[in-house]
Amino acid sequence: MTRVRKGFVRKRNHKKMLEQTKGKRGAPSTLFRQGKQQYMRSLSSSFASRKTNKRTNRSLWIQRISSQVRYSDFICSLKRKCYEINRKLLSQLTILDHKAFMALYRQLNQTPL
Repeated sequence: MTRVRKGFVRKRNHKKMLEQTKGKRGAPSTLFRQGKQQYMRSLSSSFASRKTNKRTNRSLWIQRISSQVRYSDFICSLKRKCYEINRKLLSQLTILDHKAFMALYRQLNQTPL
């Protein structure tokens, strides 16, 4: 009788791995070894891309706020008055409700007598 080295289990695991690389071009979608390498690379790339997206989104929000007011003074006055509004919300205010954003800006810049 011939020796079977994890026949069914190995085939199942290979099929699972190849399902993950289904949309790739060429060998990674059909061959196990290249598919495994591509899968590991894709996982690491997706992690890095999530970090990059967070960074680029934050810079976009800051640019949107800066286009309306002087950014550093505005954030400084927000912190001084203990307002905890994140940059994403502030950038949405600049786009969707400009009057509300400017009212907030005027309220921050009023100096008490």
